[in-house]
Amino acid sequence: MLALISPAKTLDTSPSLLGLAGTQPDFGADALQLVHQLKQLSEAELAALLHISPALARLNSERFRAFSADPVAPAAQCAALMYRGDTYQGLDVDSWGGGDWDTAQQSLRILSGLYGVLRPLDLIQPYRLEMATRLANTRGKDLYAFWGKRLSEHITALAGHRTVINLASEEYTRVVKEVPMVTPVFKEQRQGRMQVIGLLAKRARGAMARFMITNRLTEPESLQQFTEGGYVFRQELSDPTHWLFVQDHVSEK
Repeated sequence: MLALISPAKTLDTSPSLLGLAGTQPDFGADALQLVHQLKQLSEAELAALLHISPALARLNSERFRAFSADPVAPAAQCAALMYRGDTYQGLDVDSWGGGDWDTAQQSLRILSGLYGVLRPLDLIQPYRLEMATRLANTRGKDLYAFWGKRLSEHITALAGHRTVINLASEEYTRVVKEVPMVTPVFKEQRQGRMQVIGLLAKRARGAMARFMITNRLTEPESLQQFTEGGYVFRQELSDPTHWLFVQDHVSEK
């Protein structure tokens, strides 16, 4: 299997003490092209483009200006260590052993608006650029146009005969929509209604990726045994491409 997850806005830029050997992103040249364009924007323009506060615009303007074509630690950190959002709480890389990192390098990919596709150990620099950002560029009106079909082709070639497990958000899934994949959906059942709660679903996606990696799972059907957080696979509500996992809260008042 090959699992896909989204990046995170929350970043940890502190130096890692794990001593992991970083790798280089496959689309590093494309990232530099985007950074070159973003460097030209004023802080006000960056704030408007990214829908962020003036303080965050100032921080990210400084980050883009400091961006290096050949970064080394501590300016750059492994992607799976720098991202620290809800999905990464579920992924819990701080608990991984060496064999887990080796497995993740082969079976996990992070989709990114700036870097395209990342392996967990790929070295990245701090940034803010969501895939849905409407940044007009030499290839089109936004980042979906910038990346085009290249990420779909990359993932398809990388997966080979393996099943792609989509644990990314819709925003990022859209850039690889040509890839055949299975999408686990995590819902909460509360007072007779089933609904997706964003924060919980993000954590569950990360936890499923960890479940796959730490147990060295290779067959998609083995993911149906995932029960972390009280989720249960509901086959009768699933179809071949969307697998529903439900966390039952019916006892709540």
